[in-house]
Amino acid sequence: MQTFFLFWASANVMLSPKGVNFEVQALMGIKASLVDPHGVLDNWDGDSVDPCSWAMVTCSFENLVIGL
Repeated sequence: MQTFFLFWASANVMLSPKGVNFEVQALMGIKASLVDPHGVLDNWDGDSVDPCSWAMVTCSFENLVIGL
């Protein structure tokens, strides 16, 4: 039970009170400033809660973005 709570708590740290992931917002801002003529970042979704499945995004075991 304690492990689940720690995972849940760490996953919710990045969510605003409205359920918006700050990492998603930051990544969408980065995407907006890039030219992507081949559509490599097409699976980046501003409505997503978890960017760890996105192309070119590397995440930690805690599901926090650690690299692009």
